[in-house]
Amino acid sequence: MKTLLMSVLISSAIFVPNFTIAGPVLPRQNLTDFVKDPRRVAALKHGVEVMKSRKASDPKSWFFQAAIHGVTDAAIAKAKESDPNIASVDQAKFWNQCPHSGQPSADFLLWHRAYIYYFERILREASGDPSLSVPYWDYTEGEKDFPALFADPDRKTPSGPPTNALYDDERELAFMRGLYKLTDRVTTTSIIFGEHAFFGVTEDQGLAGGIKDTDPGTQGLMERQPHNLVHLAIGGVIGQVAGLMADVPTAAFDPVFWVHHSSIDHLWSVWDALKARVWGEPPPKKWLEDNPWYFYDVDGRVKSEARTFYLQYSKLGVTY
Repeated sequence: MKTLLMSVLISSAIFVPNFTIAGPVLPRQNLTDFVKDPRRVAALKHGVEVMKSRKASDPKSWFFQAAIHGVTDAAIAKAKESDPNIASVDQAKFWNQCPHSGQPSADFLLWHRAYIYYFERILREASGDPSLSVPYWDYTEGEKDFPALFADPDRKTPSGPPTNALYDDERELAFMRGLYKLTDRVTTTSIIFGEHAFFGVTEDQGLAGGIKDTDPGTQGLMERQPHNLVHLAIGGVIGQVAGLMADVPTAAFDPVFWVHHSSIDHLWSVWDALKARVWGEPPPKKWLEDNPWYFYDVDGRVKSEARTFYLQYSKLGVTY
């Protein structure tokens, strides 16, 4: 389906490169449907486990991929104890790249789409299942409980280590154990779907935000809700220390990060197909055509595409 937003984009003569992505179209499923297929569940767990087994300096490792979003100096120092090759990683180029620290708020949706895309390709290869895609946690449509797939440690003995690669105990434990669920106030789409403009005049307006502002902390509507609120609901507070999802430098180390951000990208795709969507205040063509980000692809090559490359998810071979 051709989205209304892309029709507006093309009619407005903003350049969109005609990229094609080789390979099959692999739909991203919501978790409710995904968990019904034991083969896909096993593939997801296996892929994460394989990535976690790789050295931190390996671009296809769990550590490296999570560090692209954010990583602490303490985590780097600890990883370096067992992997001295971390010293050769171009950290300024590849790590701590999430645009939450003063970059234009309009980078948020685009950067995270790119991030999930390359991660998904690496995960798929690690899983050994060429049909695997990252599922999305559809918390806006009834999946309010913490996903059971990520909550079961699957210990072989009561005191043994978790064997489920998707489990992590650095979360809000009451939420993970089913003592409460997300509320409609957290997951409502009324605000984001009620917004007709993609880009705002300033960075706190529009679905995606904008590029002009004097306050580096402003965010677009989607970033504020449901994105931020779900992060905090999962990260919570454990003693006096926040869980992984509550802080940018640790969030992507939690496996549930990926189904959350797959959901954010899914919501963008749904918004894109609603009636009367408009660009609002489009950034200059130069900004759209700039390529400020670097990602390792599954073949080991470094990719640095223009922002416009990520505007239409179907160009990436992604469907929901």
